[in-house]
Amino acid sequence: MNSEQKLAKFQQVVSAAAAAEKEAILNEGISRRKATLADAESEFLERAFHIIQNGVSGIESEGTKKISSAQLESRRSLLALRDTLAEKTFSAVEERLAAFAAGEDYPAFLSGTIATMKEALGEGRLILFCRKADRELVERLTAGTEGLTLQESEEILLGGVRILSEERGILTDETLDRRLAEEKEAFLQWSGLSVVS
Repeated sequence: MNSEQKLAKFQQVVSAAAAAEKEAILNEGISRRKATLADAESEFLERAFHIIQNGVSGIESEGTKKISSAQLESRRSLLALRDTLAEKTFSAVEERLAAFAAGEDYPAFLSGTIATMKEALGEGRLILFCRKADRELVERLTAGTEGLTLQESEEILLGGVRILSEERGILTDETLDRRLAEEKEAFLQWSGLSVVS
């Protein structure tokens, strides 16, 4: 087995380990989100019951004007509760991602991510964007890579990288920030806690 085959095999092993770690973290985040949702659902139902009871009392005594007012207040309360629930859930996920980015598995994850992105984009001039805290690590991981320019990005807060292929005009974003934002969006849709008029 020549050195290129050994390197390819090593990259496959590192990529597989990074993918497994990523999957474990995402699964744990989903489990925590479900547990938080179950707790929040009970709290939500209790609060909704009190809001409805207060609304019904006002409606019976003050008529149609109070109906509209109670509905508006209920919507506001639901929005506030949804926002609180999302904030609690995702602050915990963000803490886990920050711990991962500071941990011993992060360099392998970053290496695998960079290798996968470079392979997908092919040859040519590439600009790799990383957070300031990752610059030294990324410089080590990409040392000797031809056609690669490294730039720090203030937009990347949690970790991961973005790579821009200048020739193809393609930007690939494998940041933890993007993944968290996508999970927040999916959470709001998945949770079913939406306001319907």
